[in-house]
Amino acid sequence: MQNTESKVIVWRSTMLNMRRDTTPKVEYMDMKIINGLLDEINTDRTVPKNIRTVIQQVKADLNNEKQDAAVSINSAVSLLDEVSNDPNIPIYTRTQIWNIVSMLEVINEKAKLER
Repeated sequence: MQNTESKVIVWRSTMLNMRRDTTPKVEYMDMKIINGLLDEINTDRTVPKNIRTVIQQVKADLNNEKQDAAVSINSAVSLLDEVSNDPNIPIYTRTQIWNIVSMLEVINEKAKLER
Protein backbone atom coordinates (compact mmCIF):
# COMPACT_ATOMS: atom_id res chain seq x y z
CA MET A 1 0.00 0.00 0.00
CA GLN A 2 2.78 2.39 0.88
CA ASN A 3 4.45 1.81 -2.50
CA THR A 4 1.25 2.84 -4.34
CA GLU A 5 0.92 6.01 -2.26
CA SER A 6 4.50 7.03 -3.00
CA LYS A 7 3.91 6.49 -6.73
CA VAL A 8 0.85 8.75 -6.60
CA ILE A 9 2.83 11.47 -4.81
CA VAL A 10 5.64 11.25 -7.38
CA TRP A 11 3.10 11.37 -10.23
CA ARG A 12 1.38 14.45 -8.74
CA SER A 13 4.66 16.31 -8.23
CA THR A 14 5.71 15.44 -11.78
CA MET A 15 2.43 16.77 -13.16
CA LEU A 16 2.79 19.99 -11.16
CA ASN A 17 6.33 20.47 -12.44
CA MET A 18 5.17 19.86 -16.01
CA ARG A 19 2.50 22.55 -15.62
CA ARG A 20 5.04 25.02 -14.30
CA ASP A 21 7.42 24.28 -17.15
CA THR A 22 4.79 24.81 -19.84
CA THR A 23 3.24 28.03 -18.47
CA PRO A 24 5.75 30.47 -20.04
CA LYS A 25 5.28 28.80 -23.42
CA VAL A 26 1.51 29.18 -23.15
CA GLU A 27 1.88 32.88 -22.32
CA TYR A 28 4.18 33.35 -25.31
CA MET A 29 1.69 31.55 -27.55
CA ASP A 30 -1.17 33.62 -26.14
CA MET A 31 0.70 36.85 -26.82
CA LYS A 32 1.44 35.65 -30.34
CA ILE A 33 -2.27 34.97 -30.89
CA ILE A 34 -3.20 38.35 -29.41
CA ASN A 35 -0.72 40.10 -31.70
CA GLY A 36 -2.27 38.30 -34.66
CA LEU A 37 -5.77 39.38 -33.64
CA LEU A 38 -4.62 42.97 -33.19
CA ASP A 39 -3.02 42.86 -36.66
CA GLU A 40 -6.28 41.53 -38.08
CA ILE A 41 -8.22 44.46 -36.64
CA ASN A 42 -5.52 46.89 -37.74
CA THR A 43 -5.63 45.74 -41.38
CA ASP A 44 -9.43 45.78 -41.54
CA ARG A 45 -10.36 48.88 -43.57
CA THR A 46 -13.93 48.91 -42.23
CA VAL A 47 -12.55 49.85 -38.80
CA PRO A 48 -12.31 53.62 -38.26
CA LYS A 49 -8.82 55.10 -38.28
CA ASN A 50 -8.98 56.37 -34.70
CA ILE A 51 -9.65 52.82 -33.49
CA ARG A 52 -6.85 51.40 -35.63
CA THR A 53 -4.51 53.98 -34.09
CA VAL A 54 -5.44 52.81 -30.59
CA ILE A 55 -4.95 49.18 -31.67
CA GLN A 56 -1.43 50.06 -32.89
CA GLN A 57 -0.71 51.72 -29.55
CA VAL A 58 -2.00 48.68 -27.64
CA LYS A 59 0.20 46.36 -29.69
CA ALA A 60 3.25 48.56 -29.11
CA ASP A 61 2.55 48.65 -25.37
CA LEU A 62 2.16 44.87 -25.16
CA ASN A 63 5.39 44.26 -27.06
CA ASN A 64 7.36 46.80 -25.00
CA GLU A 65 9.81 44.66 -23.00
CA LYS A 66 11.03 47.63 -20.94
CA GLN A 67 7.67 47.82 -19.19
CA ASP A 68 6.47 45.31 -16.59
CA ALA A 69 4.10 42.76 -18.16
CA ALA A 70 1.30 43.46 -15.65
CA VAL A 71 1.49 47.20 -16.31
CA SER A 72 1.41 46.79 -20.08
CA ILE A 73 -1.47 44.31 -19.91
CA ASN A 74 -3.52 46.56 -17.63
CA SER A 75 -2.81 49.53 -19.87
CA ALA A 76 -3.88 47.54 -22.93
CA VAL A 77 -7.08 46.34 -21.24
CA SER A 78 -7.93 49.90 -20.28
CA LEU A 79 -7.38 51.23 -23.81
CA LEU A 80 -9.29 48.36 -25.41
CA ASP A 81 -12.18 48.77 -23.01
CA GLU A 82 -12.34 52.46 -23.83
CA VAL A 83 -12.24 51.89 -27.60
CA SER A 84 -14.86 49.12 -27.44
CA ASN A 85 -17.39 51.72 -26.29
CA ASP A 86 -16.90 53.82 -29.42
CA PRO A 87 -20.25 54.08 -31.26
CA ASN A 88 -18.55 53.90 -34.69
CA ILE A 89 -16.91 50.53 -34.14
CA PRO A 90 -18.28 47.61 -36.19
CA ILE A 91 -20.06 44.99 -34.09
CA TYR A 92 -17.75 42.13 -35.05
CA THR A 93 -14.70 44.26 -34.21
CA ARG A 94 -16.17 45.00 -30.78
CA THR A 95 -16.53 41.25 -30.27
CA GLN A 96 -12.91 40.70 -31.32
CA ILE A 97 -11.78 43.36 -28.86
CA TRP A 98 -13.76 41.75 -26.03
CA ASN A 99 -12.13 38.44 -26.91
CA ILE A 100 -8.66 40.02 -26.74
CA VAL A 101 -9.48 41.67 -23.40
CA SER A 102 -10.57 38.29 -22.01
CA MET A 103 -7.35 36.66 -23.17
CA LEU A 104 -5.27 39.45 -21.62
CA GLU A 105 -7.12 39.13 -18.31
CA VAL A 106 -6.41 35.38 -18.25
CA ILE A 107 -2.71 36.00 -18.88
CA ASN A 108 -2.70 38.63 -16.14
CA GLU A 109 -4.33 36.22 -13.67
CA LYS A 110 -1.79 33.50 -14.54
CA ALA A 111 1.02 35.96 -13.88
CA LYS A 112 -0.48 36.88 -10.49
CA LEU A 113 -0.65 33.20 -9.50
CA GLU A 114 3.00 32.67 -10.41
CA ARG A 115 4.21 35.48 -8.16
